Amino acid sequence: MTFGQEALIKIGQLFNGRDRQHDTAEIAKIMGCDEQDIWNALSDARAAYRVHKTWHREHQRSVRDKSGVAA
Repeated sequence: MTFGQEALIKIGQLFNGRDRQHDTAEIAKIMGCDEQDIWNALSDARAAYRVHKTWHREHQRSVRDKSGVAA
């Protein structure tokens, strides 16, 4: 199952955001899908975050290297 941006934000809020009180089974019930779909969405979100974090770290390093600022 593919979730849109609004659904992913809601899943994030329920799982580890401002609500932080629901487990994956409860979120699946709230969202009207299978628990495996929630696990997959959370896993994909974590993977995308790691890729972004790596890119950001490399970008910052490149900017520092170009400006001559010590890390």
